Amino acid sequence: MEVWWVALGPLRRWPVWAWALATLVASFIRLDYAVGHYSAATGVALLAGSLLGSRAGAASQALALIGLLPLSLLPIGAGLGDWGYFCGQILVAATAGRWAPAASPPRVGWQVGLTLLAMGTAASLAALSWHDRVMGMQLKTYYTAVIGLALFIALWYALRLVQRPTRVLELIASLAPYYALGVLWIAVLRAAGSGAAPAIASTAGNLLFHGYVTHLPGDVLTAVVVAFFADPKRHAAG
Repeated sequence: MEVWWVALGPLRRWPVWAWALATLVASFIRLDYAVGHYSAATGVALLAGSLLGSRAGAASQALALIGLLPLSLLPIGAGLGDWGYFCGQILVAATAGRWAPAASPPRVGWQVGLTLLAMGTAASLAALSWHDRVMGMQLKTYYTAVIGLALFIALWYALRLVQRPTRVLELIASLAPYYALGVLWIAVLRAAGSGAAPAIASTAGNLLFHGYVTHLPGDVLTAVVVAFFADPKRHAAG
């Protein structure tokens, strides 16, 4: 028997409300970005979907959303601007349950491939189109280099730590609706003239860069960690 599956057994038996509570707790482990934030709750959503399946995983995140929205309005919360990302976690869990189920070997199908292609294209266009009025090209070059290096490190760890690195690709693709809803919500807030929309997201390129591309390194590392727990490299007979 593989030790990793025995260790994950209790997690698979967690009720939906326990995963919702874990998401709420993880949401306070965060790093604020210019647009949105990095949160450990995203990893919980991926793991819930992978272990529980699409329906139960999405249900856990929908239940967590009931607590996340009011908490975001408190001083300790993330803020109104993150509601799109919170809603996106429901689709993340649903997608991970369909594309990256822990009980099945990874298989990068055409849907995952097209999603990754679209994500890569959007990231490239955002990196080319965003601009800073003060620092200009100097800051753009710095940001692009740092994010590129961070992504390289994350993918290198995926190859080193995860037995089947293609699982990481499935999990990364599962994050697409998270970014889509997060960026779309910020765009709606800006169109409505809301002060909750960050001023730095003044153009479509800046919004896409800061609301999506800057999130990638942390979220890719999260996908590596989730893939390690769902399908680690170390096995043992028992």
